[in-house]
Amino acid sequence: IQRDGSVDDGLARMQVIRELNPLLSALAVEAQARFVDLTPRLLDEDGGVRADLLPDALHFSRGGYQVWADALR
Repeated sequence: IQRDGSVDDGLARMQVIRELNPLLSALAVEAQARFVDLTPRLLDEDGGVRADLLPDALHFSRGGYQVWADALR
């Protein structure tokens, strides 16, 4: 819930993330670093953030941290 009382479904934020991730990936290549895009693993079939993994749409749950750890392997 936003300060103004509206509910943030995260969809607008996800669009920004989808636009930024290719740029971050390119920067990682230049820096010889590894970029891991967790987005596909964190979204439900409607493109929204999975509530079981990010209950407040910001912080990982235990399951969210497990998804992250699995992606790094």
